[in-house]
Amino acid sequence: MFIEKLVSNTQGLMQIVEKPEELFEKTISVSEFCKITGYSPSTVYRWLREGKIKGFRCGVYWEIPIYEVLKFIKEPLKITVKGIEVNVEPLIAHELLSFENECLKAGGVVQIRTSMMGYPGYGRNEILLVCYRGSTELSSKYVKVSDEVLKILSILAKGSGYVKEFLDKLWLKTWELIKTKLGK
Repeated sequence: MFIEKLVSNTQGLMQIVEKPEELFEKTISVSEFCKITGYSPSTVYRWLREGKIKGFRCGVYWEIPIYEVLKFIKEPLKITVKGIEVNVEPLIAHELLSFENECLKAGGVVQIRTSMMGYPGYGRNEILLVCYRGSTELSSKYVKVSDEVLKILSILAKGSGYVKEFLDKLWLKTWELIKTKLGK
């Protein structure tokens, strides 16, 4: 299911902006990262070298995946899925999006399992992210989440396509946040 976000330009015409499927490949420069987070370039370069921030070299420049900004944002991301509004803490959003990014790169899809769905062995407020390609499990990761996020994911995980919609909206909200902070 493609979710496209429509926005008005200054002439009142509607134009289509990025689909979530394209956003997982989006990156920002070190200078953009600095403008958004308020950290100095020397600090950001040091963090890139140390691995505190994921990034990759593109010639002489560094590129940083957009979800890495979420480690340094304080305000929650507010999204609505299936008529339910939820505030997602930035660090939780970072965990979800970074896992989905790696899964998509491997050609897989993300499944979310919660203890509220009857899966045994999960701790309180913990979900299990699983990356599948076909019927093969490629990787999995436990993530601590808030009560609010656990509740919404438990509801959404029961319906086909809703988890994908949730993750898509997180990508869109992250990109909107970055564009707003950059004044674009």
